[in-house]
Amino acid sequence: EAALAQAKAENKPIMLDFTADWCAACKELEHFTYTDPKVIAESKKMVTLMIDATKGDDPVVKGLLEKYNVKGLPTVHFLRPDGTVIEGNTVTGFLNAEQFLPYMNKALQGE
Repeated sequence: EAALAQAKAENKPIMLDFTADWCAACKELEHFTYTDPKVIAESKKMVTLMIDATKGDDPVVKGLLEKYNVKGLPTVHFLRPDGTVIEGNTVTGFLNAEQFLPYMNKALQGE
């Protein structure tokens, strides 16, 4: 809720990343994609939020997984400042920085 309020107040899109300790592709995103200077620069223009879904049976986590229709990890949704999901702009699985940046750019353009 705090991230949604911040995004709305600052008129920034949200990058909502569902991850887990046991997820190899999630770790690849964290270590290879999110550390890229271009991805870091673009992420500063967004409100970023990671949801730790390691314990998928936790009621709060389970509710978020259902709300955002997460079928597998990693899943990265991009949301408008009002909190609505930008349809067709969801990352599932590992992408390198060059593959990931167009998703970020689409969110920043408000599409």
